[in-house]
Amino acid sequence: MNSDKAKHNSKLDWVSYIRQAEDEALSKIYFTHRKACVRWLQSKFDLRLDEARDIFQMSVVCLYDNIITCRLDALSGDIKSYLYSIVRNKAYEHQRRKTRMTHNESLYFSSIKDSAYEDGQHTEIDALLLQHLVESLGESCRKLLELFYYKQLSLDLISEQMNYLNRNTVKTKKYKCIKRLQNAYLNHRWKDGISK
Repeated sequence: MNSDKAKHNSKLDWVSYIRQAEDEALSKIYFTHRKACVRWLQSKFDLRLDEARDIFQMSVVCLYDNIITCRLDALSGDIKSYLYSIVRNKAYEHQRRKTRMTHNESLYFSSIKDSAYEDGQHTEIDALLLQHLVESLGESCRKLLELFYYKQLSLDLISEQMNYLNRNTVKTKKYKCIKRLQNAYLNHRWKDGISK
C-alpha cells in the first residue's frame, strides 16, 4: 500500500494541487517528508534538531513561494527531489552563514578582546560588560543580536520572527545595533580611562 501511495504522490501534479488546495497539499508534503528530511539534515550537515527543523520549514515555505510566484510552473521530477534540492541549498547557505562573520564585526570584537588584554583586564569582566551593554541597547537590538549570533538564525528567519519587512531590514537593523554597541563600549572604555 505504501508503494501505491508513493506512486500516486509522484504522479500527482503538485504545482496545481498546491495552487488549488495549498493548506492540504503543503500539509501532505510537510508531514510526508519532515521526519526523514530532518534526520538526513542532521546526519549529512551535522545540524542540531532545531536547526534541521528550521531549514526544513524554510524549504517548504520556499517551495510554496516558488509555486505561488510562478517561478515554478511544472516539476520535471517528483516533489521529493525538488524539495530536497531546496533543503540542500538552504543547508549549505546555513553552513556558510554559520562560519561567516562580516569583516567589520570580527575586527570590532577582536579589538574589544585585544583592549581587554592590553589593559590587563580579564575577559570574564569584559564579557559581563558586553552583556550589560547589549541589554542596555533595548529589547529589539538584544533579541536581534541574540538570534543572529547566539542562535545563528538566518536574516530571513529573524525577519519572520521579529516581524521585519525583509532580510535587508534585518541587516540594516543589525548593523545599527552593532554600531550602537561599539559606541557604548568605546564610551565606557573612554570614561573608564578618564576615571583612572
